[in-house]
Amino acid sequence: MVKLLCYRDSVKLSKLVGVATLIWLFNATWAAAQGLDPRCSNRMATGQIICIIDKPDVTRHETVYLDVVFAPGDTVVVGARGCVQTGGFRDTWKRYVDPDPVNSYHGLIRIPTATPGTGLVRIKDFKDQNLTVTGAGAAPSQLVLHLGYEDDDYSDNGYYSHDDGTDDQCKNIGPAQVTIVIYRNVVPPSQSKFDFNLEWTAHAPGGLPLNPRWAWQGRVQNLGAIPDTGLCHNFSKLIGIPDFSDCTDQTDLNHVDLPEGFNAIVCTFGGTDSFHGHLNWFPVTFDGTARWGAHNPDDDYTFEFKRAGNPLSVNGRAGLHVEFDSEETIDHFTTTEWNTFHAAVDASAAAKTALESCTFCSDSQRAMLQETIDFPRKLFDGQTILTGMFGLDCEHNCKSELHPLYAMATKRDFNNNNPEDEVWLMFVRNIGNEGYCSHQLWAAPFTRYTFRLPWRSGMISVEVSLGIGKTQFEGTAGTTGPSVSYVSLPGPDQGVYVTFTLPPPSQSPLIDGALHLKWTGRGQVVTERESPTVVRESPTAVREPPTAVADAESEEADEADEAEKKISAAISKLPLTQRRQVQNARAVVGARPVLHPLPPTAAAQRITALPAFPFPRIDERLGTSAGRATRKNERDAAQMRALCEATSNAPDGLPAEVCTGVVRP
Repeated sequence: MVKLLCYRDSVKLSKLVGVATLIWLFNATWAAAQGLDPRCSNRMATGQIICIIDKPDVTRHETVYLDVVFAPGDTVVVGARGCVQTGGFRDTWKRYVDPDPVNSYHGLIRIPTATPGTGLVRIKDFKDQNLTVTGAGAAPSQLVLHLGYEDDDYSDNGYYSHDDGTDDQCKNIGPAQVTIVIYRNVVPPSQSKFDFNLEWTAHAPGGLPLNPRWAWQGRVQNLGAIPDTGLCHNFSKLIGIPDFSDCTDQTDLNHVDLPEGFNAIVCTFGGTDSFHGHLNWFPVTFDGTARWGAHNPDDDYTFEFKRAGNPLSVNGRAGLHVEFDSEETIDHFTTTEWNTFHAAVDASAAAKTALESCTFCSDSQRAMLQETIDFPRKLFDGQTILTGMFGLDCEHNCKSELHPLYAMATKRDFNNNNPEDEVWLMFVRNIGNEGYCSHQLWAAPFTRYTFRLPWRSGMISVEVSLGIGKTQFEGTAGTTGPSVSYVSLPGPDQGVYVTFTLPPPSQSPLIDGALHLKWTGRGQVVTERESPTVVRESPTAVREPPTAVADAESEEADEADEAEKKISAAISKLPLTQRRQVQNARAVVGARPVLHPLPPTAAAQRITALPAFPFPRIDERLGTSAGRATRKNERDAAQMRALCEATSNAPDGLPAEVCTGVVRP
């Protein structure tokens, strides 16, 4: 941290270079030392702008921070925390915002035309509020941040010789920090009283919430942190019974999905601090990165999604868990790219089984099997855009997930850097089930869906690649698309828009395929993954407490208690022949979706502005139950009957009543 110049030195220097030059030099040096988001000093920047001031100056009454600027119409939220050395004897550190004693040593702030009057006010009286910068009567150059400190002697203030503070008020608390969050041309936080309401500042094409976060995460002191569902008594005041009306007003008991029959016995076997099932909010859209997971015994494909700031994560688990039923989706895909991935997943499972029993394998054989196990990741991992039903899976302690997944577009890492052939693997639907510990179908409120793909850095145009081995899509009856358009001019709308249409959810529509793009331009192609929405976020938004991020190992440990893992473990104990019989029992006879090739995709159309995408009405936003997931429930029951038969009604690791109890199929 660059120290502020003391008064005597500043007077001497001002005689040489002038006061204005001194202030400019200090602020430029200070901003660089802070690592401040450059948008903090740019009144033309838009979006959510996060400006973090570490160790604000407490050695004088007032300091002007010229690199944090405001514009008329800004909504500003102020957060502050930490402690300050106030000097004296014994333990002398005190809290910066709400010190004890309360009548002295206060952090101060002035945001011209947003805070009252023309002087500094105590931060504690205005923190965590939506403050509006009116700009009335003030020149733009005056709309800058002023911070100060209230004390009767500044000579011994600072951040040296940390102690526990007066009456231990600073025990285990670090130096002061002020966070200024500016919302410019985006929707500010609602300041909902409910911690577990969703908030968002932008919409995806079509109107669904884009990259929402918890209201709790929108409060300045919680930026980048992950809430614990203990804040909402784990959504169940009495264990096993959903109860959450005091935590959110965006969902209700009609959006709880609990397991039935065999599934209910398996899902409720084992401890939980909540209820055994799912709680849904509504469909949302995210962009970020995907990391391949597994093909579960209930036929769900699972993977993890990550985005800076961990929006909507809970219980120390960074990112979202994502699932889609392969029997509803990929098992019926016939397009080349999806077939390749499907085959890789199946081969990966077989290689994993072979490696586990490969007692006398050579090192090269083990390496070959491991390469096969890892291959699906190469065909899947990368930048992704997802739309799914957001909810909490509280089967065994709550985790956040998108399930069912309605739409996804993934640009895979291994082919990320080729502007001649940028490949996006896609599927779209508007109905699906929520997996083993559920029994219902959930419909999405759209029959028209648009992906917004990021513009490639340095490019001036894009076209759709057609022909053998290039763009290819198929769909069920009544589906059309994709149509491709793009906005090439820099700005918030820049991107490639890929639109599909589907019949109502009652017809179980399905589209899959791969979009191949060819870019042209004179600029250098960058190698990092890009996303127009991610780029707009402040770099400081990814500053997370060390305890907030769960690593891959802890995520896998969380998965180990799920019902699907118990079933998988029981099946793995069987001889190979019986294992296959149990797995094949899921092949319930019934109508299969019929997909046909969609017409060749037309050339991409250059547009100068976005069309008027229809936005869902507020009352349509909630996810809609579409009745029982009959086909899924029958498959689950058939598998359990086969497992019970193969184990003489004693499957390893599962309760006996799963085979002997009277349950609904």
